[in-house]
Amino acid sequence: MVRTKIMLIEDEPSVRENILELLEAEDFEAIAGSNGRIGIELAQHA
Repeated sequence: MVRTKIMLIEDEPSVRENILELLEAEDFEAIAGSNGRIGIELAQHA
């Protein structure tokens, strides 16, 4: 089964970590960045 990838952009660290935990608990592959620029860089290397 292929896991769905989700890109999460959130600048508040505690909110970002909580959302990541929720996504991973639901079996999503989550990539997170604190801003759009970082998110794009992460997505290009994922």
